[in-house]
Amino acid sequence: MIRSRSGIWTAALAAMAVAGCGSAPVPRDLTARKEVSRVQHVLGLTYPYRITNWDYYRDGGSIGVLVNDRFGRHFQFFFKVPEYPPFVPTDTSLADTLRMAPRYFWSGGDRQMRGARKLSIGGPEELAILDMLDVISLDYLARPARDRLVADVLRHEKTNEDISRVPTTAIWAGSLAGSARNRDPRGPVVWIRGKGWQI
Repeated sequence: MIRSRSGIWTAALAAMAVAGCGSAPVPRDLTARKEVSRVQHVLGLTYPYRITNWDYYRDGGSIGVLVNDRFGRHFQFFFKVPEYPPFVPTDTSLADTLRMAPRYFWSGGDRQMRGARKLSIGGPEELAILDMLDVISLDYLARPARDRLVADVLRHEKTNEDISRVPTTAIWAGSLAGSARNRDPRGPVVWIRGKGWQI
């Protein structure tokens, strides 16, 4: 196929814009644009973000994620199970509700979590991580479709959304952001008086 000189020039301009000679890329979703600003301010990462590693650990459910930003900067974080092995309390005589310990985000450290730092639930760093995960999922799905998909995933139901072109990590990112934002900072409920065990 022969391309005209004007077509070559247009392609060259487009390539320069994508390479960073033009304006910086921005998410299509308006809320995601605000989230990108918070991530830049708190974590120092520049959009777009790309998940390069998503690890599951054999400690009962911890997750480790490595993200690269536009300029190749790395950010490592974890969503860890409680430091002590999770257990289900069995003494129901003194409480109306029994809970397990909550899960926390940790940042930094190596892939074995050595040197990672525990983040406060609802603190600025945790919220920036959740914003970043939100944006990653919205790069592939419009918000309404993403929200339906995440709801289906969290309910362990088959989804009607077309996800054939959506990277698995984008689905995981949206699911983790959704479940972590909505978790109770006191920990998950395992027993309620009058209703019994919840797990």
